[in-house]
Amino acid sequence: MTTKDNIDAPDIKTSIIFWTAVALSVVQLTVPIFLHLLDLQLRAIHVGIGLSLAVLVFPFSKRYRENKLTTLDIVELLIIIAANINIYLKTLQIYMYPGSARTIDLLLGIALAIVVLDATRRAVGWAIPIIVIGLIFYALFGYIFPGMWKLRGLSWKFVVNSIYFSPLGIYGSVTAMSATFISLFIIFGSLLSAGGGGKTFIDIAFALTGKWSGGPAKAAIVASALFGSISGSGVANVAVTGNYTIPMMKKLGYPADFAGGVEAVASTGGGITPPIMSIAAFMMSEFLGISYLKIIGYAIIPCVLYYTSIYAGVQFMTGRLGLAPIPEDEIPNWKDILTFRRLSCLVIPIAILLGLIAVGRPLLTAGFYTCLSTIILMLINDIPVKGIKGKSSQHA
Repeated sequence: MTTKDNIDAPDIKTSIIFWTAVALSVVQLTVPIFLHLLDLQLRAIHVGIGLSLAVLVFPFSKRYRENKLTTLDIVELLIIIAANINIYLKTLQIYMYPGSARTIDLLLGIALAIVVLDATRRAVGWAIPIIVIGLIFYALFGYIFPGMWKLRGLSWKFVVNSIYFSPLGIYGSVTAMSATFISLFIIFGSLLSAGGGGKTFIDIAFALTGKWSGGPAKAAIVASALFGSISGSGVANVAVTGNYTIPMMKKLGYPADFAGGVEAVASTGGGITPPIMSIAAFMMSEFLGISYLKIIGYAIIPCVLYYTSIYAGVQFMTGRLGLAPIPEDEIPNWKDILTFRRLSCLVIPIAILLGLIAVGRPLLTAGFYTCLSTIILMLINDIPVKGIKGKSSQHA
């Protein structure tokens, strides 16, 4: 394939990505709550929209510009749509007659598996696809291996049935969690970040630690812990807090590797910082059959130990290098931070989340009402207070 195959429509692709993301968000906020679909039908919708978005966002290779829609992208999108519509329509057959895939089902399954592997390669590189291909190869040709590694071998039809035409494989338990509460809480973290939560956490961290020696590094720890509590993602944590803390540390003379190392290590702790944490917390709650609130309680001790150890390491390095605090004119004022507009989108939704979990409401319901409250508060905070006061004074 050459670059001539590209369709020169950057605006069209951007619009498609935007509306696909909006559709995925709306579906994940409403369908699991209000529509009583079979599990496999919900997973097919989730995989169809989510995988389409991945193919659109990540280009096939570096030589393709991100704003170009290629012929290969269109082919993969058609495969995703056809394969998931097929699963949606044949859900009862899959549940009642396992392993009953026909030729068209098997072909769609093979095509979708290839697209999933390609989308994974686009997003995170070759490591995971190579491992999965190796496992599939072993399942098919295990009989050629010697000794204890020898496997009787499975037919390709059985493998495709298991991967595609069943509530396993692509549509397994991890997809089930992703299609329900994991997506809800990812949306929740994005809403908080869009509402200014990331900047608020950073300002709180600077106000708390900025006056101390090594203030920017310590601020990075506090900001990462605070933002990690709502995002649960180390990558998102670095992207949001690192944009502020790393330049600040380098500006004040911190070594570049030290600045990046502090931010990376501190951000990684987001996965064990309550209340959101990472996908592992949801998997533990689901597989172990225990309350998510208990998972939160169990995570507090390792979280505190983790960030205490990072803080101690920064303190020792601060003394060795003689690192300076943040200049006073760059430290945020508490009066500007502790306002309803800045704290409401952080405090109220998290209080609602913990309250609903504490009274025994399902995690899915708690996540929905938490996201809904965040959206309402964001709309309220967008009301121009000065404009309202000005109009009321004119009427008076």
